[in-house]
Amino acid sequence: MNYLHSRLFDIQLISQLGLCVLLFLLPESFHNSLLFLLSGILLATLGIPHGANDFLYRKDKSVRGSIVFLSVYLGVMGLYVIVWYFSGAVALLLFFIITVFHFGQANFEEHRVLNAESLLWGALLLIWPVAFSPGEAFDIFSSMSGTTFPLYYGRYLIYLGAGLTAIYLVLVWKRRKTVFLRLVVQMALIILWFYLTPLIPGFIVVFSLWHGLQSMVYQHNYFMKTRSNTKKAKILFWKNMLVFSLISLAFLGAYLYFFGFDVGSLFILLSLITLPHVFVMHSLYIKTHRTIPKNQCG
Repeated sequence: MNYLHSRLFDIQLISQLGLCVLLFLLPESFHNSLLFLLSGILLATLGIPHGANDFLYRKDKSVRGSIVFLSVYLGVMGLYVIVWYFSGAVALLLFFIITVFHFGQANFEEHRVLNAESLLWGALLLIWPVAFSPGEAFDIFSSMSGTTFPLYYGRYLIYLGAGLTAIYLVLVWKRRKTVFLRLVVQMALIILWFYLTPLIPGFIVVFSLWHGLQSMVYQHNYFMKTRSNTKKAKILFWKNMLVFSLISLAFLGAYLYFFGFDVGSLFILLSLITLPHVFVMHSLYIKTHRTIPKNQCG
C-alpha cells in the first residue's frame, strides 16, 4: 500500500490529534492514569503483536527451513546479548541505529538502507522524547549501558531536534510534495504529544499507534498478496499473530514476575527482539519494491 496516501494515515492523524486534545481537556490529575492505561493497551494489542509474524515470512517453509530460520533468528539475538554483555555503550549505539532505521523505513515504506528523510524521521522519533525528558531518558540509558549522560545534553538535543526537523521538512518538501502537508501535521502532532506526555507512556503510544499499527497493516497486505487463497491466508495470518503474541506476552509477564520492573532491562530485551525483526521487515520492503513498477517507487 502507499501508506502516506492511505486512509490509515488519516486515522492515525485524527487519533493523535484527539489524544492531544484530550490531554488539554482533562484535569492533570487524570493524565498519568489515562496515559499508562492507554500505553498498556496499545503495547499489548499493537506494539508487541506487530513483530509476532516474522516466522510467516521464512523463505523455506519445510521443517528444515523452519529450523534454520529460527536458529538464525535466535542466533542474532544471542550475538546481540554478547555485545550487551561486553560493551553496553556499543550495544546501546547499535540499538539507536537500528531503531532509527526501522522507524523511518516503516513510515516511508523505504527499501533503501540510506534514505535521508526516512532516517531523519526515525532519528526525530528518538530525539524529541529524550529532549523533553532528558533526566528520565539519561537514567535509563545509563542503566542500560553503564555510561553517564550529563543532564545538560538535553538542551543540545532541543537544538538538534529543531535543526533536524527543519532539514527534514525541506527534504520532504522537495521530494514528497504530494504528501508534504500530511508529513508536516504528523511531525507537529508527535512533537506536541512528546511535549505533553511523560517519556515512557508517551513513547509507547507513538511506537504502537504510528509504528506498530502501520507495520501490522503492511505485513497483512503483503501476506495477502503472496497467497492465492486469501481466506485461508487471513486465518493463518491472524492465528499466527495471536499465538506468538500470547507467547510474547506470557514471556514478558514471566520476566516481570521473576525479575521485577526495570525499564532499562526491558529496553535491552526489546532490543534483542528488534534486531532480527528489522532484518525480516527489510527483506519484505525489498521484495515489495521489486514487484511494483519503478515509476511508483518512492
